[in-house]
Amino acid sequence: MVNVLIVGGAGFIGSHFVRHCLSRGDRVTVLTRPGTNIWRIENELSRLTLARVNVTDDQALATVLRRQSPQRVFLLGAVTRFETGDAGLDDVMGAIHTNLDPLHAMLSALGQMAKPPQAVVRAGSLAELMHDADVARSAARKWPVSTYGLSILTGTHLMGIWRARSAIPAVTARLSLTYGGDQSNDFLVPGAIRQALAGEPMEPREPAARRDLIHVDDVVAALQLIADHAAELPPVVNVSTGRPIRTGDLAARIARLTGHAAPPEPVAPAGANNRVSASPSKELRALGWRPRVTLQQGLRQVIAWERARAATTNPGKRSSV
Repeated sequence: MVNVLIVGGAGFIGSHFVRHCLSRGDRVTVLTRPGTNIWRIENELSRLTLARVNVTDDQALATVLRRQSPQRVFLLGAVTRFETGDAGLDDVMGAIHTNLDPLHAMLSALGQMAKPPQAVVRAGSLAELMHDADVARSAARKWPVSTYGLSILTGTHLMGIWRARSAIPAVTARLSLTYGGDQSNDFLVPGAIRQALAGEPMEPREPAARRDLIHVDDVVAALQLIADHAAELPPVVNVSTGRPIRTGDLAARIARLTGHAAPPEPVAPAGANNRVSASPSKELRALGWRPRVTLQQGLRQVIAWERARAATTNPGKRSSV
């Protein structure tokens, strides 16, 4: 049994990871912000410890860490949606503070523990990178083009510095666009599926844009494997497929799987230079990790989940988080 702390365990990826750890027999503590809707894990509350703490409250955070003494810490919470600013940079700085301040507070508190954790694993994002399709692969542009991506990239660098200074094995898992059941329809796959099930298949604004999609079960397996080998791994690893799909093709596939005709695509579809993808890190592959859930299997699973949800859900319990 491993003593595990999961920050953001009430979110989409976090809740899947919580259930995975419970199935292993781990002792699980979930740390969430006060007021967070915990509907995704409410059926598991009798099997875990729930700590509602503002991470930037140093004293409250130190108390949780002292009482729970986690051996492994998983940082799986981040804000992914920000209002786009005008010509100024207020939204950029706001995004950085929103995602960086809690990370800084958590890492500082972990570094001060009498018995530090054996591994710290953080969920990053391929949004930290942007690959231009019209540039040779070796010279691909590698900087974020969104405020979210910049905030996550800044956190990745902070975590690398902290790892070097603290000597605590800490790894950022740079994730592909993750999808699965229980996800908000603000995201690409569930949003497209819900539109299709409502009889209005999605027509992407950039049908030629490519996205690297990965099922949440494969992400959960990777996070656990990374924790098992954190001391052997570099500070950042890619958890991805390296096989991006055009959003227009994704919409067409979802339409067919839900019994609809594919939406028409423009003669000159937009987004050809918009590609977010990366090959999975060789270090992770060397440990035996591979994406196991095919896109076809994953889409069918989410479609089935959405149909079941529509038949049984109490809408008041759902959140966009």
